Amino acid sequence: MKKLTQLLLALLYVTLTYAYTERDLLQKQADINRLKEILVLDRQWVTYPDYNDRAGWDRFLGTFKDEYIRRGEKRLNYQWQVVKATDYLAFERTGNRQIMEKPFGANNGAIADLLMAELAEGKGRFVDQLINGVFNACEMTSWALAAHIIVQPSHRALPAYDYPVIDLTSGDLGGLLAWTYHFMRPSFDKVDPEISRRLRHELQTRILDPYMNNDSFWWMGRNYNGRMLNNWNPWCNSNALMCFMLLEDNRDTLAKAVHLTMESVDKFLNYIKADGACEEGPSYWGHAAGKTLDYLELLSEIVVTLENNVGKQMRTAQLFIKAEGIEGTKVVTIEQASKEDLVVIRPTDIVPTEGGMVSFNIISNKPWEIITTTQFLENIDKTSGTGNENGEKENITITVPQNTGAIRSAEITVKTAFQEETFTITQDGIVIETKNEEDAVNTMSGEGGEKTIEINSSVEWKIEIPTEYKEWLSAEADGNRLKLSTTFNNLFVPRTGHILLYPKMNVPGFEGVPIEVTQPRNMSLNRGEETVDPVTGYTTIQSKGAARFVSNFGFRKGKVAWEFDKVDIPDSNGAIELNGDTWTWGDGSGYIKAWLRPESSEMTSNIDAWD
Repeated sequence: MKKLTQLLLALLYVTLTYAYTERDLLQKQADINRLKEILVLDRQWVTYPDYNDRAGWDRFLGTFKDEYIRRGEKRLNYQWQVVKATDYLAFERTGNRQIMEKPFGANNGAIADLLMAELAEGKGRFVDQLINGVFNACEMTSWALAAHIIVQPSHRALPAYDYPVIDLTSGDLGGLLAWTYHFMRPSFDKVDPEISRRLRHELQTRILDPYMNNDSFWWMGRNYNGRMLNNWNPWCNSNALMCFMLLEDNRDTLAKAVHLTMESVDKFLNYIKADGACEEGPSYWGHAAGKTLDYLELLSEIVVTLENNVGKQMRTAQLFIKAEGIEGTKVVTIEQASKEDLVVIRPTDIVPTEGGMVSFNIISNKPWEIITTTQFLENIDKTSGTGNENGEKENITITVPQNTGAIRSAEITVKTAFQEETFTITQDGIVIETKNEEDAVNTMSGEGGEKTIEINSSVEWKIEIPTEYKEWLSAEADGNRLKLSTTFNNLFVPRTGHILLYPKMNVPGFEGVPIEVTQPRNMSLNRGEETVDPVTGYTTIQSKGAARFVSNFGFRKGKVAWEFDKVDIPDSNGAIELNGDTWTWGDGSGYIKAWLRPESSEMTSNIDAWD
């Protein structure tokens, strides 16, 4: 007996020593960057019919359709079971696995039956009960078995809420619920979007995140230390890969996850000896080799190594797969899309004011659509197309109505899934503009005056002066000339206004063409400081010695008004001098000076005039 034991230990030593060979077969096929290029995204690899494809499901299920529906009907009144805390503890206390696993397995089986029944029938009859099953699963602390949870830091059978464990059954349930999410999300959302949101969250926190962030699960083999790797490796990895394939939309994250599964399964393939024997015995070969096949089939669904198709037409290829000792050949047909190619032959002419037809051509090997930015280009004879791979032009015609307003432009965008081309269509319209561009903005003398500018117009035009500018700004039309007039500016700030030019005829929607006029201020402060509010025009004055305000304009008739909100003259001998040079120096010239003094002053406020 002692010698037999020694022999077995020796054989085990040889097995452990010579079994592991770093083949890394999967990793040699593609790194992460290559995976990013060849990944099949957006569930395009799914070959099952869509939920609403009733004919597709009838063909797929064939004679089994009624059987799936009968199974689901038996679950319509199923009482969802609660896996109690003591059910988990029973394994730790007695070694009995069934107390926990039986109700857990029954619930999972019910979810599977209800999902398949709904896919088979498609009438919504099983949706509510399926929601009950989904929510029941989401409420569980863990999807792992009590016998497997012991990998958690406590090494106890009661699941820790903050340490999700990926084992055989949590992966199985994760895959089942991922398919449920894939097929049933629209139906769930009609009931309440919270159902799908909760399910997606649980799949993220129980499967996706722990797989990406926790490398301590022994079956991963990421930190291989010579321990036996068995069926758990391909089994758990195939489930994890399935979840990522069904749920992850980010190309970078998906590529990283797929590569992690390749690294992990490589550890298993490195461990297995060349003869493919299963150390757990023949009965486990189906789990070890079979789950490896499951994983490889999934991997082949989402990635395929192809050369770039630089042509403008789709191409196909066939893979013939044979295995020694197995009759028959499996034929896999691969279709590769053509290189995206979109050409838009744009119109070059300006559409006349009276309207007309605009034509352009689209050459695309992919489906396309047209998007416009304005309503006047909505009359398009075709706004979408399927494209063709023969390089044939598709002619698009737009009927442009008469333009009763100003010149207008609109953008046309032709889009495919990956490309877009944008161009502009311009239509002539009513033209009202200054002959010289610089005349659109005019600076007049602060003392007032006139200016005449020339106008180019395709129609008779009229003038409109906004009410707030009429006090100091006026204008009149004389043929193709515009005469601007301003009065003197008696404000402490510059002022700006404008007039608007319109067609004499009524043109709905026509925005007036502005002609801007600016006048500088005519008041200055000598030997003092001031702060002017640009919005209100209020001015704060602070004297420095003999300071005075002076009007810098001359006029023969009118008035100068000085308005003060507050006057502070702390010195009793101080005064404010207001100087109005009211006439041009020469014959009849003169001035008016006003002194404003405090009440405590010996001198009184007065006005002096000289002429």
